[in-house]
Amino acid sequence: MRLRKLGVSFLLILVLYAHAMMLGWLAMSRDDRTLPILSLSLELATTLYLLVLSVRSVFNVDFEDHWEFLIHVCSLVTTFTFLTSIRLLLPTSLPITSVRFSALGAATDSRIFQACDYFVFALYLSITLVTGTTPRSPKLHFPPSLVYSSKVLELPIPFPEENVCGIVHSSIFSFAFFDYITPIVLTGYRKGSLNVQDLPIPPARARATRLFNRMSEAQKTFKLTGRWKSDPGSGWELMLRLLKLNAKPYVIQTILAAISACLYYAPAFFLKNLVHFLEINHSKAKVDRSWG
Repeated sequence: MRLRKLGVSFLLILVLYAHAMMLGWLAMSRDDRTLPILSLSLELATTLYLLVLSVRSVFNVDFEDHWEFLIHVCSLVTTFTFLTSIRLLLPTSLPITSVRFSALGAATDSRIFQACDYFVFALYLSITLVTGTTPRSPKLHFPPSLVYSSKVLELPIPFPEENVCGIVHSSIFSFAFFDYITPIVLTGYRKGSLNVQDLPIPPARARATRLFNRMSEAQKTFKLTGRWKSDPGSGWELMLRLLKLNAKPYVIQTILAAISACLYYAPAFFLKNLVHFLEINHSKAKVDRSWG
């Protein structure tokens, strides 16, 4: 983990150097370049902030701080990568993309700045990949005797050494795309049937005992009263208890489902625009070809 974080720190130093070089180039110009200088100054300050976090995390071995660092840096750098890719793809005639190059008189200056932007984008993408694939922790072992009954433990099939569910040592990308489930699916595909020993031990928050206790507490504390009062164990009361216990996951899932529904039509929308662009007679119409 220290080597990975040192690698992230080195990449951030390169980003910092590129931003400082472009900022110094603009600062030496006599023209008014307030907007590009302000933009680069903010990027420089943010990169310096990330570099301080990265260097600090190299010497910090605390598990929770390690995971918070990965989430914090990966989310910020992924946002930078996404926004930079949009700015590089959009035509330079737009204000959002021309603000960096509008004050550059020579074409050579503009090409050098654009090359620096592509270089910074490549560094951002590298940092995103490194932080996004860094494990949360090493693979773990949990004593089966604390979970399973004596009858299960007496079976001749041994438990694997690394028997804890992969969610506890997954990376950010693995967690987001449920990649830690793949080994279980492959085991079931190869063996045809699964034994208790083939299944990893889930973390405490996902075990049946904790879920049962939470539901028991909800039955005692959450009851319909007044005109909404119904028979004990009714479907309405059960539904409201489940909503109360799982309010946060339901909200997150609803938001993600809405975003996914909108993005489902994005490929068709852009394909339609691309076909329309190809049908235009560019010799007669004044259309910026970079929109393609």
